[in-house]
Amino acid sequence: AAYFLPIIFNAFFKPEDVTPVKDHAEAPTNMVIALSVTATLTLLFFFFNGPVLDLETQIVGGMP
Repeated sequence: AAYFLPIIFNAFFKPEDVTPVKDHAEAPTNMVIALSVTATLTLLFFFFNGPVLDLETQIVGGMP
């Protein structure tokens, strides 16, 4: 397990060679909208999963 030490040191503790950009700004609007819609639909399907479960029951119920 000691062979992981150089990797961990280089990943977390070694100073960066390139100076980071100070102003990375906000994400593009399209990305924010896509993530917001995905998160909202995920929460809605979690709380209101009745129609999805009914559809699954109909599909599986028809199989032998």
